[in-house]
Amino acid sequence: MKSVNIKLENLTKTYIHQLKGKISAVNGVSLEVEPGELLTLLGPSGCGKTTTMRMLAGFEEPDSGKVFIGSEDVTDQMANQRDIGFVFQNYALFPHLSVAENVAYGLKVRGVDRNEIGRRVDEALQLVKLEGYQEQFPHQMSGGEQQRVALARAIVIKPKVLLLDEPLSNLDAKLRISTRGEIRRLQKALSISTLYVTHDQEEAMAISDRIIVMNHGDIIQIGTAEELYYNPKTEFVAKFIGAINAIPSKIVSSSDEEAVADIEGEKFKVRNFRKNVKPGDSADVLLRPEAVRLKEVNPESKIKGTVVERAFLGDRVDYTVAAESFTIKVSLYDSFGQVTFKCDQEVEIILDEKRMKILER
Repeated sequence: MKSVNIKLENLTKTYIHQLKGKISAVNGVSLEVEPGELLTLLGPSGCGKTTTMRMLAGFEEPDSGKVFIGSEDVTDQMANQRDIGFVFQNYALFPHLSVAENVAYGLKVRGVDRNEIGRRVDEALQLVKLEGYQEQFPHQMSGGEQQRVALARAIVIKPKVLLLDEPLSNLDAKLRISTRGEIRRLQKALSISTLYVTHDQEEAMAISDRIIVMNHGDIIQIGTAEELYYNPKTEFVAKFIGAINAIPSKIVSSSDEEAVADIEGEKFKVRNFRKNVKPGDSADVLLRPEAVRLKEVNPESKIKGTVVERAFLGDRVDYTVAAESFTIKVSLYDSFGQVTFKCDQEVEIILDEKRMKILER
């Protein structure tokens, strides 16, 4: 089947809450999933990502806006007419049906020939690496296996579009990593246009072609994992994608692209993306933990701090260091044979000026 694009145009959705009154869940969201792309909606709980997906699926009716699958306007179509495969957070398997019967359910509803059903069920189970599980029941399977059954059930109908709503949230950490790899492999093998919803930043970065960061019903930024990590447009995106330090400073001077920031008496030239920053203003300078280095303190040390936490994580050592006016996270990689620091040790903090930036709030 040829891959199709998905297009949402200015979708809005509001709800009436008994206590909170009118709640705007989605505010004029427009996006496009390219043919064969895996696009992820990422954001905190209540940001509008699941509501957006449910409007695409036909489970929620938008107050306004349009939904297109390929060139077809499906805004007014029922969910079962939209030719989508949906994988739910809780798997939604029928406990009284075998694996084969669960996977076959959508084909039976569509009136597919019995022999064809058997062939396609076997094919789908082979794709998700569950050959031989046809006669098993959901309660006899692990969480990861149940999720793969749900995935097989979604793809067996050969939908134009695949939608996955927090599909890994019920799995343990190691199983999440392996299962997300299986989802990515399968999605690329089928070249199926996919919208994926998660609140897990690492999951989104690992699995997506592009990511949309949402908050309060709005799209904040769209880009690849690399673009969002290295070039966030706002403080919200910078803090949501990966770990980041917000270091308080006083602005000494500023222009459209650069500012001089005073941090504990030391001056740093930083990239400035915030409008109307003036000398004398307070501003948080943002810096990733891996852009900070530590050294043993000496008479020439400028910014000093004390190690208050240390965590050895194999590929890196994470430190929390308290300076005079701020606390900073530091990640030191490839620590084998290198100098490491102990809790309560005084250290020099070295900030990478080239990677500092001030962003819009």
